[in-house]
Amino acid sequence: MSRREIAIAAVALTMAAAIYTAVFFYWEPTLLQANNVDFFCFWRAGKMVLTGNGSQVYNFDEERKFDERIAPQIFPLEANPYSLPFLFTPPSLLLFAPLAALPYRQAEVVRFAANVAILLLLPIWLGRKLHLPTNGLIACILFPALLLGVTIALLQGQPSILIAALLGAVFLALDRGRDVTAGILLALAAIKPQLILPMALAFIAARKWKLIASFLATGVGLVLLSSALVGWRALAALPATIISYAHWSRAQDGEVPMHMLGLRGLSVHLFRSASGQTVFLAAGTLACLTIIWFANRRGINASAYGLTLVATIVIAYHCYIHDATLIILLVPLLCSEISAKGWNSNRIAVAVGLVTLLLAPNVPGGLSSMVTCYSLILIALLFPLYKESRQEGSVAARANRAAVASRAPGPVPV
Repeated sequence: MSRREIAIAAVALTMAAAIYTAVFFYWEPTLLQANNVDFFCFWRAGKMVLTGNGSQVYNFDEERKFDERIAPQIFPLEANPYSLPFLFTPPSLLLFAPLAALPYRQAEVVRFAANVAILLLLPIWLGRKLHLPTNGLIACILFPALLLGVTIALLQGQPSILIAALLGAVFLALDRGRDVTAGILLALAAIKPQLILPMALAFIAARKWKLIASFLATGVGLVLLSSALVGWRALAALPATIISYAHWSRAQDGEVPMHMLGLRGLSVHLFRSASGQTVFLAAGTLACLTIIWFANRRGINASAYGLTLVATIVIAYHCYIHDATLIILLVPLLCSEISAKGWNSNRIAVAVGLVTLLLAPNVPGGLSSMVTCYSLILIALLFPLYKESRQEGSVAARANRAAVASRAPGPVPV
């Protein structure tokens, strides 16, 4: 990069850092005056492990009692802290327990600073590895700072930003033929399994057996390691705990499907009956899984990987707007394709869709309307991404056949 390009990138980084700083010093204190954030529930789970109560980390009653003891020491009297159950996989406690060794306010600063560091460094790292031009690098730096999902993830302390970074590393490992490393990274990203399992289907379609084997082996190792923190009984009780939480009402701080992204949120707005919602979810999920399969069957390319990320958000059963943070990976993937091959109708459509996501918060009608708009844009993105992935797969297949034919002594049947 020339000095001018370095200076432009530095300006973009400064602008992004200024936005994140404003979020921390203005929006987060404003939010905490009336309530707490999701991170409090993660910190509490880590604290329970450190204080010898790891076996109770999935026990709703014990979690509430723990919150009642510690919340008055942390939040102002006028605050109304909520007590969400901890429903993350046990390996995530290996991340939250070290943070819980710090006082809550200090832990908040550390997790916020770490997330901002990821958001600033990830575009630079991906940009260098994917050989992005300066304008592509600037887009990768500024897009996360302007995406509402990222802001919500920062405010709430959700691990969506870390998951996005790990999935970015998975693609780079795949791009360099390091399938075992990619599998290990995928397992580390399984803090939220609903955001990872569709990715595993893509790798099965692409016949990445080394990746799948390392993913499963690493996952088993992490479960064995984390079981020492919570015990086997708590581990076995997790599925029943998740099912129980699914029946909580909104007044009990349960799920709010109308505020969820993707098919589940849309099903609530489109159908009043539970049967209608179920049929819509089943049909939409099957369609998306089919698209993932055929997009990756001829190999995983940038468009197929981007499509899998988008489809994952669309079909995830528990997916709020902060999980749309995964979309930030679509920007470097798109920029790398444009840099190598130029613009075409599919890439233009994806670029327009990404810009539209930035404008979605301006949709009138409140949070439900905005989330619905987000979901429709994500579904629309599937079409150009699928078309592009199939075209790239066809080109790669023809190139492979030509390479085989050039090495063969005689005609090679197609």
